[in-house]
Amino acid sequence: TKSDTEVIVHLYEELGPECLQQLRGMFGIAVWDKHDRTLFIARDRMGIKPLYYTINNGSLIFGSEIKALLVHPAVHASLDLQGLSNYLSLKYVPAPGTLFENIHSLLPGHYLWVKDGRVELKRYWDISYAKAETPKSEAEYIEEATELLRDSVRLRLRSDVPFGAFLSGGVDSSTIVALMSEQMSEPVKTFSVGFGDGDELPFAKLVADRFGCDHHTLNITAADFIEHAESVLWHMDQPIADQATVATLMVAKLARQHVKMVLTGEGGDELFAGYARYAGERLSPWTRWLPTFASGLIRGGARRLPGMRRGKLALHALTTGNEAERYANWFPMFNDETKRQVLTDRMRNYCAGAGSLFAQHLTACDAREPLDRMLYVDSKLWLPDFLLLRGDKLTMANSLEARLPLLDHRLVEFAAALPTKYKLYRGDRKYLLK
Repeated sequence: TKSDTEVIVHLYEELGPECLQQLRGMFGIAVWDKHDRTLFIARDRMGIKPLYYTINNGSLIFGSEIKALLVHPAVHASLDLQGLSNYLSLKYVPAPGTLFENIHSLLPGHYLWVKDGRVELKRYWDISYAKAETPKSEAEYIEEATELLRDSVRLRLRSDVPFGAFLSGGVDSSTIVALMSEQMSEPVKTFSVGFGDGDELPFAKLVADRFGCDHHTLNITAADFIEHAESVLWHMDQPIADQATVATLMVAKLARQHVKMVLTGEGGDELFAGYARYAGERLSPWTRWLPTFASGLIRGGARRLPGMRRGKLALHALTTGNEAERYANWFPMFNDETKRQVLTDRMRNYCAGAGSLFAQHLTACDAREPLDRMLYVDSKLWLPDFLLLRGDKLTMANSLEARLPLLDHRLVEFAAALPTKYKLYRGDRKYLLK
């Protein structure tokens, strides 16, 4: 038949766990081999699709939503204190933890293999930042990137249902819409949300007009946040501290009135260095020469400045000597000091920041340059556990499938191997993609 699930069954039958090397795109897979009495569950390379599990009294219970696990009579909802502490630090709960005790998130690019009572967790793919001994020219890299992008979009336009695209007007989503319009014989259906003054709707309209899109927009009000907050939390299973959750839910609801599948631009910032913190990290080698007392004075002074949250984060992160702690310090809602002020005595044992988690990922990273190492950590934490989780949960809440061309693993591998000057060039972020 034409079923993608059937393909996976036969591929597993022939190759076992090695079948994962032949797959592209997003998936959460579970295969029960009744002949071998083996259970195999796997998550896609980048973590686009979620997959949770718990081991309880000799049973492995798993699903794509935490609330599905909680229906099982052996699973009980208890707060995971380390997960709460990580949430307060980062705005999200990084895998493999969750906010629920003994419920784990399967890491991206990993599979679980269960046989004869033994559970084996194994990584089957990782991002390598190794560089070619002889770099190509800028023109050659641009040509290769364009072809990879074009092919990734082409594959994700395979659909027997109506489809469109989320369009913010930024570089990533605009690139996807441009490539879609190039390959389609009818106008691309695009969907955007705005918040009133200072939003991105005018930029989205410019792009939609440029490519002749069938464009749909929605303005979000303060009342919408109140109305949809509980629904968002229900579908997310656990909170992430970001107002864009409501926007994602509402733009997905808007899109579902017209289409059943959308392409989105997630991943461009983590592949091609789009965030301001990447440019800021370039300054960190200079700040490491500061004496310890001087770094402490700068951090102390930054905390006392009114407002300026982004500036405070930058000063605090740049003057932190330890690499993992420095990366983690770009994110805090609450640093260790403020967590101690708001948490009870029982919780203070869990007040340590998320630096140790960042350190674990950095240990596995083969990148040498600070920018690449920062991109690697973001691809392992911020991207799957914040951005992709939000997108998947809230589009699926509206029965809308979201496909992510920028996170095709061939494009991810290409971007990782790029010389860093093509990602961040003289302060210009996403240089090659632009």
